[in-house]
Amino acid sequence: TTKGRSATAADSVWGVVVGVLSTSQCFMPAPSRPAQKLAHQDDVLAMAVSSDQRKIAAGGEDQALVVWDLSAMEKLFELKLRHTLAAVTFGSNKSQHLVACAFGTQVALVDTSTQQETGRIQVAGTPLSLAVSTTPFEVLAVGTSASSVMLLSLEENLAPLATLKTGGHVHSLHFSPTANFLVAGGGIDDKCGLMTHKADISGTQAVVWQL
Repeated sequence: TTKGRSATAADSVWGVVVGVLSTSQCFMPAPSRPAQKLAHQDDVLAMAVSSDQRKIAAGGEDQALVVWDLSAMEKLFELKLRHTLAAVTFGSNKSQHLVACAFGTQVALVDTSTQQETGRIQVAGTPLSLAVSTTPFEVLAVGTSASSVMLLSLEENLAPLATLKTGGHVHSLHFSPTANFLVAGGGIDDKCGLMTHKADISGTQAVVWQL
């Protein structure tokens, strides 16, 4: 891992832009605090904000997970992945210090308080999307290119819980606030690996599970 301050806007054209809203009712940047740029080395494809609003986790084509201090606008640490970061999410409640990231054919769990990886698991296909439930216990859902959603335990360092089957790639996942429902959206690639032309329209769908 590496530490350091954020680069200036002139140093990179890639990054995360952070703006502070003046009020909860008015979606305008606060005049006294203009938007700031947290520079990355390449395109940022995924990012998440911790539930306590203290950290940002981001990454993408730079093949690294970068965790930023949201108050100080400084880089806390960087974890090299050697693969493009596809998705990232923080835990919630008692696991808000944990961040899960999907890359290559793996999902890793990182403790932001110790800056150490605490778990890693190989998934079938490529991990494409992540979501975390908040009640009654914290579960990480991983959408994959293998027509499945893996359910992993955050409390037990990504121990497998169950696998849900879908009709195609899972590009989007979301738990309902009470975790009674998990919703997945995606489709099926054609022979050229494209999502724009479907021979079988039934593969393009949203799937809902009641948990």
